[in-house]
Amino acid sequence: MRMQAIFDEVVKLVPSVPHMKVSGEDDIMSSVTIHGSFDAPETWSNKIFHNSRYFIIMIRPMNGNRYYESTDPTVVVELIAGYKVGKFRKYTGPTDKVVEKIQKWIKDNIVP
Repeated sequence: MRMQAIFDEVVKLVPSVPHMKVSGEDDIMSSVTIHGSFDAPETWSNKIFHNSRYFIIMIRPMNGNRYYESTDPTVVVELIAGYKVGKFRKYTGPTDKVVEKIQKWIKDNIVP
């Protein structure tokens, strides 16, 4: 996978929330998608993910490029769906800051 390095860094975030699934692909276009919930699965109304405080974040190449190239290490990160979670400002920038931004957003949204 072309975005393997980003995928590996994002997977390290998994223990920080009660439910998180990270997937990556290069089929139609390079992307890493994060499905997460700030609520444990057993507390979801009717056991439905979308009834929790959920978020879906997508990391993709910049400028609508189809595939990620390591020669252009700039990506776009955006919250594409969410329910009862704070806003995540669309971020376009170098890959080394991606995990930092996501981690900060997660910490800001976890309710003790």
